[in-house]
Amino acid sequence: MQKTIPAIFFIVLYFFSTMIHGDEINTDMGSAADLLSTLIPLIYDDTKFKAPANQDTINRELDKLIDLFNTQSRHLKSRSLTFAMSVDIILNHLKQAKSTFNDGHYAISQYMLSSTPALCSTCHVQDGAHSSYSGLRIKNSFANDISYAEFLYSLRNYELAETYYLKHLAQASVKKSRFQFIKPMERLLTIELGIRQDPERARKLLKRHAIDTDISDDIRKTLQDWLIGIDNIEHGLQTDIGRLEAVFKSLFSENYNTSHQFLQTEKDRPAAIWLRAKLFNVVHYTDDIADMPKALYFLSVIDRIIGNEDPYSFANMYLKQCIISYPNSEFAKICFQEYKSHIAFYYGGSGGDYVPEKLKAELYQMETALGNAPKTMTAEEAVINNLEN
Repeated sequence: MQKTIPAIFFIVLYFFSTMIHGDEINTDMGSAADLLSTLIPLIYDDTKFKAPANQDTINRELDKLIDLFNTQSRHLKSRSLTFAMSVDIILNHLKQAKSTFNDGHYAISQYMLSSTPALCSTCHVQDGAHSSYSGLRIKNSFANDISYAEFLYSLRNYELAETYYLKHLAQASVKKSRFQFIKPMERLLTIELGIRQDPERARKLLKRHAIDTDISDDIRKTLQDWLIGIDNIEHGLQTDIGRLEAVFKSLFSENYNTSHQFLQTEKDRPAAIWLRAKLFNVVHYTDDIADMPKALYFLSVIDRIIGNEDPYSFANMYLKQCIISYPNSEFAKICFQEYKSHIAFYYGGSGGDYVPEKLKAELYQMETALGNAPKTMTAEEAVINNLEN
């Protein structure tokens, strides 16, 4: 099993570092550090992770982490809808990993606990905060530069993370491997456009690597596409929802017909990363309730464009929140059509619609909120009827 950094645990550190009360930060950071110091060596070792002698320890430390989230999550949940969604996803992810571990599916649990940097990024871009915290373990504890960079990125120590991402990208073998090169470069692009929100820094980063004669042609093509994408957003440093809507329309969709629009070209990625960060600002700081459903809809489309996949995609959660919280908004209907189309796309086919029970209930809940739920049908019949219409 490839040893990647267990980002789900380091989100805990991000979580605590965004607390409002300083004393509470120090207390809970210390508690999290103790838990992580015990768990990290076990997660990195396939044999130790599934050894019967360590099962009680792993269960106990996971229980403590889950308790910490349950107790302290109100601090983030009080900040915005999108923070609340992130906290719920992280907490559920920890619970699922623990349940999977207890069922004896060690490889799956280990993978879940070591492959969630997308969740970190979703939290990070919501406030753009930085940290100088360098972590619980020294560099020698990590197998290579990229694993240490991911660790630092998860702690929001972007300055040091950049150093190690760049060291990784400088390796000759990495320059020939799209798999090893592009994801770390996406992290750097997110730092510049999503955290710092600085297109010029992103441009300099990409230009510096695009002229490297040692990189492969397909890597160079992606970097050139990203440079074009940065040019597309240079004019759009707006912060209010009206101007952001204009940017969204100009780049992605004039008529909100973006059902299932995934990333069609890498030229879209820079604008999507940048626009997502700007929309989070709207969600967090707007006083105009009318802006919220619109922003949630745009965030859902952008999440698909960026290419996040379940369980790390928040697209459907944004759509559901748009509908449930703002059922009288014109965008509630748009959000419902997008949600319904997405479900039909994934679960429909020539053999009929096979929608999971949980999604059937959620669709019916949304229909009810909109005042459109059929009164004489079961929830299942209503869902199937809606997917067909």
